[in-house]
Amino acid sequence: MEYFEIERDIEKFLNDKIVVNCKTEEDAEEFLNFLESKYQIKWFGGQNLIDNSKWTDCYDQTCYKFDNIYSSLFYSNICYYKDYKNYQNYQILVYKKNILMKELLNQKPIVESKLNIKSSKKRRIFIIENNEWGE
Repeated sequence: MEYFEIERDIEKFLNDKIVVNCKTEEDAEEFLNFLESKYQIKWFGGQNLIDNSKWTDCYDQTCYKFDNIYSSLFYSNICYYKDYKNYQNYQILVYKKNILMKELLNQKPIVESKLNIKSSKKRRIFIIENNEWGE
């Protein structure tokens, strides 16, 4: 099983050379969010990718393919891309969660502030971004 790596494979994907299989809905949403945010890619027909991942149509067999002719994203079951003769030369890669995704999207980390711990004999309070949690 070969994995899709954003840095290595995004150009091949955008040049209509590979198909990406997302094994989980979370992976599909992350991948589609990246494509829409970074490259303004839409579904064929103009709908936003992040409004519907289409993942529940094929579940862990869901594959995504960018089409240069239509400048749009398409999806189908992995068997379609394996069996259909027009796609037999395409490489099918499995999407792998990318820890650099947030940097690629230029997003700030979820928690930026430092963890402050205040303690006394009876309890400790953890403060993260002005919210308090105690124990």
